[in-house]
Amino acid sequence: MIFAVIIPVALLPNRLPQTLTEWLKTYSHVQVMSRDGFTGFRQGIANANPSILHVYDRWNFMGMRRRD
Repeated sequence: MIFAVIIPVALLPNRLPQTLTEWLKTYSHVQVMSRDGFTGFRQGIANANPSILHVYDRWNFMGMRRRD
């Protein structure tokens, strides 16, 4: 099992896809992004690097499961 310390890397000034795209382009080594279900984040990540793996964070995943 792999254990990791998870800390926020950055707090972006807004939720615009373009902001996330530009931020990710400065960190080309990013391979995995934890995000909520906001489609703008999906778009921003895909625009920066389509090979980045999207992972739902635990809080939002459980919230989606409760709504089903």
